[in-house]
Amino acid sequence: MPKKLTYLPQLDGLRALAVLAVVIFHSRTDWLSGGFVGVDVFFVLSGFLITQMVVGSLEAGRFSYVDFIAGRVRRLFPAYLAMVSACLAAAPFILLPAEFERLAETALASLFFLSNIFFYQNLGYFDAAAEQQILLHTWSLAVEWQFYLIFPTVLWLAFRFTGRVLITLLLLGVTSLALNLVMTPQDAQFTFFMFPARAWELIAGGLLGLAYMNGAFRGRERHVFTAAGLLLLVAAFVFFDKSTLFPGVAAIVPVLATVILVYNITQAETGLLTSCLSWRPLVMIGKMSYSLYLWHWPVLLYARFYFGDELTLFQLLLCWAVTVVLSYGSWRWIESRLRGHRWLAGKWRGYIGAVVMSVPVAVSAGMIMLHDGYEKRLPEAAQSLIAIKKWPDFGSCVTKYDKDHYYNCILGPEGKPATTLVWGDSHAQTLIWAINSIAERRGAAVRHVTKGGCPPIFYGVPVSANIDKVACLESQRSAKQIIESDPTINTVLVAARWPLYQLTTLTLTENQSSNKFGDALLATVRQLLGLGLNVVIVDSLPEPGFDVANVLARRALIGQQSIDTFVDGRPPFQSLKVLEGIESPKLRLIRLNSTLCPDGDCPLWEKSEIRYFDSDHLAKAGAQMLIDYIDKVIVLEPVGLGSENVVGLE
Repeated sequence: MPKKLTYLPQLDGLRALAVLAVVIFHSRTDWLSGGFVGVDVFFVLSGFLITQMVVGSLEAGRFSYVDFIAGRVRRLFPAYLAMVSACLAAAPFILLPAEFERLAETALASLFFLSNIFFYQNLGYFDAAAEQQILLHTWSLAVEWQFYLIFPTVLWLAFRFTGRVLITLLLLGVTSLALNLVMTPQDAQFTFFMFPARAWELIAGGLLGLAYMNGAFRGRERHVFTAAGLLLLVAAFVFFDKSTLFPGVAAIVPVLATVILVYNITQAETGLLTSCLSWRPLVMIGKMSYSLYLWHWPVLLYARFYFGDELTLFQLLLCWAVTVVLSYGSWRWIESRLRGHRWLAGKWRGYIGAVVMSVPVAVSAGMIMLHDGYEKRLPEAAQSLIAIKKWPDFGSCVTKYDKDHYYNCILGPEGKPATTLVWGDSHAQTLIWAINSIAERRGAAVRHVTKGGCPPIFYGVPVSANIDKVACLESQRSAKQIIESDPTINTVLVAARWPLYQLTTLTLTENQSSNKFGDALLATVRQLLGLGLNVVIVDSLPEPGFDVANVLARRALIGQQSIDTFVDGRPPFQSLKVLEGIESPKLRLIRLNSTLCPDGDCPLWEKSEIRYFDSDHLAKAGAQMLIDYIDKVIVLEPVGLGSENVVGLE
């Protein structure tokens, strides 16, 4: 017998588990490294409920697309707009101009439910830059809104012209899942953020909703299903982390777990898991889950901007308390009150109200962008810090971090053959300041091939890297072509942010047999040595772990004391152990810590200039400290290396 859509408190309990997992993950990733899959639970639940709403209306002959979207607007948009408005209002007191401007851009994108596309084009979810985006969490809300806008039309067309809603959903779901599985190894950022590669998760919930409506759920809760669903979901929460290739195959785990759990807990009103998920405090959290999701990330991020990236337990407790207060207020007085308010009642009032409420936010965002984040509100010291030059530029030879470009040019006298090739990612690019000074000192020429985010290997691109993978492969091929065809090159200096690639999975190209970075690096070094070249590999630079220019500028803005030093605790050559077995007089591995971090402490300042312009890249003042040492290394003269600057691996 067909079932009508009714309120099921146990589903709110499941929502509570999902939102709590996300909050814990965003609070401390090491506490629940896979908590981000709570979003996948939300997707399945949305598909389960929305499909029943739409199909039920279609079967009753009273479906109206205009009414459906108006209902979604009344239910979701006011609280959403309140959160965005609050973020913009708080921003001038703590955000720097570029951050303020980016917030305005994302606010505009979010008003049109396009923030997932915005973030796909500009960054990756697990990138360090992503962790500085106040509205990052709106990407999943944008995906859901795109589902609301597209899915009802698909159901209406299937219902009206074929009558085969189930088959239509199966075909669309399989197509989306296939897109996810095929594209994730090639472009994980696309499949993470974009609706076409996420639709299958919502459709999985939709298929479950159809089964529920058609009376396929009969009997009682089965403990074996409870155990299986919980085991899969807990495994995803605990064992997935930032290195997991996601969504891809991995996303099937939380989606399947949610499908099993929803199927099981909607069988009957009683049962162990059903009773647990119907516990009143858990149900209350589930009812507030939308507002909790809206507010938790901005609260945590603003707190990190003020207190620092690593929040103490007390600070986290304070953040959670503020989040609960804001979320309760949002749920009680915005979500619940405005949903049925006469101002938004009727077919068109919801749309008109949404437009009216959006105009001040859109105008404010536009003004912020027009005035470049209102830089003049900052003290002069803060303005000078954020104005620091970030990338070397020597006229015709430029190097900077670009998503879709790599750089191949020669420093030094025009027409003079280069004997040294500098090859690497953005960490190698910042060394160009020092290398250019060396070239000028000697009257020599040095060639560099560099691409930000691209490992110096033959060949391979990290699957999860948010860079132009074609440009990365082209830079690797260009480096190899130069090395093999230019007889004047006798030394290759290789520098990179090695920990970034150490555990990564590579796209397989050029007849590679392994997708592990360590294997590719070992093979590359052996090829270079096999060509008779001198190979100098620079170990990872000491990293402050926080954006130096921005943090110091922000501390000046909010009146906090500056920071002078940091401690680099990374063991020597931690990410280069794979090279231990190579014995060659032409291979030299060097570490620059003794120059940058005497006695283990790493000063952030060189006289009145900062040594780093962000969390890991050397500024000009830091790079120029290395001139004398790199000058000796390039020509492979004895340099009297101490315990910090070693030949070979210890």
